[in-house]
Amino acid sequence: MSRALVSESSFVFKEIQDSKRSEPFSKKDLIKVSHKYRSVIHAAIGKVDARNGDEQKLVFNQIEIIWHLCEILFIDIHQTGILLPQLLAWIRWHHPSVNRKTEAILNSSTPHTHSNYWDVVTTFVLRGEVENALNLLKLHPNSKQNEFVIVLELLRKMPVFGGGQALCEYNMRWQAWSNECQFRFESGIDDAHLQRIVGLLAGDVPTFKYVLHLTDTWYHLMVSLLLYTDPTFKEVDISVFAQQCVDIYLSSDPDKELTSFDKILIAAFNYDLMQVIMESSFALKDNWWFVTHFVDLLYNGNLLEFYELVEASKLRESLILDYANSLMSHSSLWLIAVDYFDACPILGKQHLELTLERIPIEDERKALKIIQVAERRNLRELVKSVKKIVSIKWLARNRLGSALVWAIRSEDLALTTHIADLFLKHYTKYRKFPDEDVLYNLGPLMLICDRLIFLGKYNEFSMLRKQCLLQEAGEILVSLISSKISPKFFLPTLLTDSIVLLEAEKQILNSDQTFQILAALEDYTCFNNSENFKDEVDLESFKEKEDILRLAISRNMARSLITL
Repeated sequence: MSRALVSESSFVFKEIQDSKRSEPFSKKDLIKVSHKYRSVIHAAIGKVDARNGDEQKLVFNQIEIIWHLCEILFIDIHQTGILLPQLLAWIRWHHPSVNRKTEAILNSSTPHTHSNYWDVVTTFVLRGEVENALNLLKLHPNSKQNEFVIVLELLRKMPVFGGGQALCEYNMRWQAWSNECQFRFESGIDDAHLQRIVGLLAGDVPTFKYVLHLTDTWYHLMVSLLLYTDPTFKEVDISVFAQQCVDIYLSSDPDKELTSFDKILIAAFNYDLMQVIMESSFALKDNWWFVTHFVDLLYNGNLLEFYELVEASKLRESLILDYANSLMSHSSLWLIAVDYFDACPILGKQHLELTLERIPIEDERKALKIIQVAERRNLRELVKSVKKIVSIKWLARNRLGSALVWAIRSEDLALTTHIADLFLKHYTKYRKFPDEDVLYNLGPLMLICDRLIFLGKYNEFSMLRKQCLLQEAGEILVSLISSKISPKFFLPTLLTDSIVLLEAEKQILNSDQTFQILAALEDYTCFNNSENFKDEVDLESFKEKEDILRLAISRNMARSLITL
């Protein structure tokens, strides 16, 4: 899908949802919004890459044609008998090639000799652009001759339905004009080109078949044929005209077949909205863009119920969810999908949570976007899950500081404890903490779990020792030892740290504190034969320091007794 189409149409869609009207959209409002969508489609066509976007351009052109027709048939509904002007405008807008040919003819020194002259004049007649046909015919050097004058007069006299005109009055004028055209056609005109033009004006079907190549499509043929055979047709009859023109179109070339696009238009002319939705869902390679936005528009105008679609709200939500899920599969479009999930009151929130969980998180920036979306919608578990994923990603890169911060945010106690242990293990190996600035700035967040409290207090002890504030450092160290919240693998480090305090020139630790250190040492030696414990602690390394520690304890106890 084109990012331009998806992005711009999402603004229109969100504008509809944000309006929050107590009453359905009026016809005027619906047409206004429909025009906005059509403008978005038309702009997207212009942005398609000319080098490799032929297929995409074809799809966008088809969507624009379908949307415009559905707007005419299902939204911009007029009184019976005046649908033709809208269909003519539809044909003219979506088949503009005649305008380029006209420009080439007018730039010619002798327009009437140009190879496309008569084809363009005939095309203008087929499209009901009488003024353009007249202007080109007047450029012919024989325009003053009798046969030309007859044709020019017929074109000038062609009735055009006006807004304030009564339909019955228009019908009478048109019938009189049509009878004159038929008379002139039956009388015959020597010039073959002029005779064909009069044949079209008279509604002669064989003549229409002869110029079939100028109508491009069966629906172009249908509108032209209606213009000159039954301009005030009833809407219920249009499906019959459509089928007749399809038959003419297919019989003209055995190799021609109806495409999925044709079937969508036929369903529209049958006023079968559900069939239009089904055919478009299967045929258009637009990830449900058309059906999603058009059905939502009809829903907001209360027109789905008008066309008797069963469970309209569920149909709308189902289409929106399909479209939103398709956007979620694009790395650059997933954020746009959020507004579509929000527009689904029944299952939108659940689908959003499930799809957000599946989005690959490449970096913190994307994670923060997902978290922001989830927090605004009170998806607490998802927020925690994303934060945990980011923490694990930092952990895989050995960035312990960032991993710890995100683990704390995720409120995952097991992960936070694990990372805190990694900090402590790093310290036992290198005698310093990684990312110390992170530990300094955690503040109250340290209270999330016992291991983090221990890590924070030990870091505080380490800072006080560096500042030679041994008295304060000693109190913290003894409290850590006696609290028994230290992981087993870190106990030798605590005991080793106490040696400096025990042997300080000035007595730092009193007899009670010294006894607590001794008790911890005895507990340690009781467990040092455990297999699990052996795996975690370098017993041989600590054995060398144990004797020094016991001697320091004895000396400090003796010093305490002398002091007494």
